[in-house]
Amino acid sequence: MESSSSAHTPQEAYNLHVPPPPLPTTAQDECSILSPTLADILSDDRILRFYQCVKDIKTQRSANQTAAMFFALCHALGDTVSFLKVPNMSKIMFRQESQIFAVNITGTQHEAVQLFHNNDISIDPFKVPHSAVPTASVAGPTNNANTLLHDVDSSRTSNLFSAVTNNSSSQQIIQAALASVTSAVAPLNENVSKRKSNTDPKTGLKRPKKASPRDKEYAVRRNDVIQDLLKVSEADLLHQANTVDDEVKLIIQGHERSTKLGVLPPLDRFAAFANLPAHYDCDFAPKNAGVYYNYEYFQLYLAYRDLEAERQQQQQLEGGDSRPILVQCRADIEKVLVSTNWEAIRRRLTIGERICQVCGVVGRGFLLLSKQVSGRKLLHNFNTGEWGDFMRDFQRPENQELLQTLQTKYSPERFTAAPL
Repeated sequence: MESSSSAHTPQEAYNLHVPPPPLPTTAQDECSILSPTLADILSDDRILRFYQCVKDIKTQRSANQTAAMFFALCHALGDTVSFLKVPNMSKIMFRQESQIFAVNITGTQHEAVQLFHNNDISIDPFKVPHSAVPTASVAGPTNNANTLLHDVDSSRTSNLFSAVTNNSSSQQIIQAALASVTSAVAPLNENVSKRKSNTDPKTGLKRPKKASPRDKEYAVRRNDVIQDLLKVSEADLLHQANTVDDEVKLIIQGHERSTKLGVLPPLDRFAAFANLPAHYDCDFAPKNAGVYYNYEYFQLYLAYRDLEAERQQQQQLEGGDSRPILVQCRADIEKVLVSTNWEAIRRRLTIGERICQVCGVVGRGFLLLSKQVSGRKLLHNFNTGEWGDFMRDFQRPENQELLQTLQTKYSPERFTAAPL
């Protein structure tokens, strides 16, 4: 069937026949792909609460409540974040500050729901193995071409949808989406620069980005930690073993139940460790920040595990409380917190879990290395996925000689007869 551009208005011709204009290469390069996982939901208390609220609204099957939810989200974001759902693709594009991001929301919502409702798996950020965590989105939007668009210019939107209706490639759709987000927030950049400038007002030069341990490649960070474990001298190890309290020696030897606090009920023991003040006077504490010793993180984590086991046993015997074990434990924990809060405790529990895993691999002598390989270093050097890789690297056949060396070095039996 023949058609002529004269039969249409200029705007119609544009929508029907002209593909979306390609973005400059530099703009496309600025788009970073993000792939959140279920672990990101479970490990952040605020995101977990948000997820549960969205699920509750979804179960109401009320269009008004769903509309109010979207309105609340957009109202909360205000002018600082612009976003849209890319039609016919499992992507959400958003712009924050001056950067553009694409969020991978591949349709695994049903798998996430199964994880949350499976009786054999509790909603616990400290139990979900990285390898078993699927990619998931928080809000779970659909792939409908009429999905929510926020703060997007109408003419740019028409370009975006014409790309879909003309069966264009995925790259063209992303280009159109980027154009929509970029156009919509052009005035925003000026406001952001006024509120938060990365330029030094005195010199006029751009402030250097604060260095992060994760700026290095994973292999470099992993090898740094291994080298730290290997280069601890025998003299330092024995000196540390001789100077720690007898209670710590019992913990290293696996007799934590024989310590003064070890005989307390789990919640009381947890409260004692949770409310411990940080150490500011040690020679390896960061400036204006306190630290906890590795064995303190370790004991806090063991107390949490005992508390969790106690709640699970009560639930099996008594029933009645259908809340996840983590939620039940948190409700009890927050009642006994005096000098800290749940968010800080959650971070310390994550550190404690990692220390516990390292001790399970190389031995509890690792608890003496608060200065050389601190719990904070284990947390800041590796994200969730990288930490799983770090633990699995010890099981590789080519690393067995290294593993044997570390196990010999940090075996708790070496410190059992250490002279006092």
